[in-house]
Amino acid sequence: MGQQCLDVYQRTAIWLLPKKDLPFSPRLQKIFAKVPGAQRLARLTTIFFTDILMINLLVFNKYFAFAGNFLMKTCIKHIRSQVDDPATQDALIPKYDFGCKRPSFTSKFYPVFNRDDTSLVTDPIDHITENAIVTKDGTVREIDTLICATGFEVFQKGSVPTFDVVGKGNVDLSDFWEENRYQAYQGSTVPGFPNFFMMFGPYSVCTASWFGMIDTVQTFGPLLKGCKKTRCQLY
Repeated sequence: MGQQCLDVYQRTAIWLLPKKDLPFSPRLQKIFAKVPGAQRLARLTTIFFTDILMINLLVFNKYFAFAGNFLMKTCIKHIRSQVDDPATQDALIPKYDFGCKRPSFTSKFYPVFNRDDTSLVTDPIDHITENAIVTKDGTVREIDTLICATGFEVFQKGSVPTFDVVGKGNVDLSDFWEENRYQAYQGSTVPGFPNFFMMFGPYSVCTASWFGMIDTVQTFGPLLKGCKKTRCQLY
């Protein structure tokens, strides 16, 4: 049996750019398969675009305000073209500049609100009972299933890593960061925690793309293998 209704509770709207899923033609697939470096070039092009978009707009926003304004207009046009109801359109438009929160890409989210069984709820949630969600205005909406998509914790104690790490002097890594703030050498090692290496430690971000970070991390492979082979210890 399918769902009878879907209520989407929105705390804060985010900027969503249209996502162009371009098809890979048989000819392009052959190029990727036979031309050396073609796939790598495509990857570098993607990384270059995301870095230009994210880093310049977030770090150098005042110099690239025109680009942010252009992207906001693009997002608003995207909403207007995909959502029928004007009131829902306005509710889905963020009230802050592009880049103040993490944007994303999708062309499948907005059309959901054109369905008769879907509603956008912007009133804050007051509390949740065993079978309903109650908003601040007193409205009670019964539920069968609650799906939470409220984001993620990054800097809360114990969130990174999610397991215990104990270093010299029986010092716990979470306690060390709590007392000394997040710190790491080159984003990979922490003083007082010998032989503990991280791929994505504090300040390890080297690109705006997660995939770009994974590509960069591959350079650590030979180093770690060399340490294991020579049984070296780092202090």
